[in-house]
Amino acid sequence: WGLWHTPLWFMIWDTHYYTPYIGFVLMTMSISFVYSYIYEKSNGNLLIIILFHGSCNAAHALLYLFYDDLPASEQYLYWIYVALNIVAAIVVIILRRRNPSREQ
Repeated sequence: WGLWHTPLWFMIWDTHYYTPYIGFVLMTMSISFVYSYIYEKSNGNLLIIILFHGSCNAAHALLYLFYDDLPASEQYLYWIYVALNIVAAIVVIILRRRNPSREQ
């Protein structure tokens, strides 16, 4: 997903322009576990996934709403966001191991 979104780093009007690329790749890799878990638990309901994706996009945009050009020393908010996504992925992995889906 990091590669898929790479063109966003060349658009100066997009929040990704100010985002550390490696942080975004880590975030997308980790949030993929959450997306798949939600998809699985909602019996494949794509509307829920679309709404969740929109919520994630809004959260990302809110980080930069008041800071249109964060210096590297102040990008800790984004790294907290990345860390929370990694923690969410770890929780999903633990939940899947405890309660495997019927298809596995």
